[in-house]
Amino acid sequence: MHSLRQRYGSNLMHTHAGPNMVVINPISAPSMYSEKVMQMFKGCRKEDTAPHIYSMAQAAYRSLLTTRQDQSIAGLVTSASIQVHKTHLQHPHWL
Repeated sequence: MHSLRQRYGSNLMHTHAGPNMVVINPISAPSMYSEKVMQMFKGCRKEDTAPHIYSMAQAAYRSLLTTRQDQSIAGLVTSASIQVHKTHLQHPHWL
């Protein structure tokens, strides 16, 4: 919780929690899902980038290419966040 509080206070909404990611209040900064930000993560390894949903997507895509096995990303969101995910994470073509 301390780490989440610190990152949120620094306007960093994405935090790794082991192999998982926690995203807090993405409504406050929709620019973090822009085309420009998406391009910053394209081709990067998850380990080399800041926590972000696009780094998770890139890691899944990289694993798909190297293992030739299906990949998935499960998102658990509160009801208030569902509209945000529908609106801002509509770029599956970036991979």
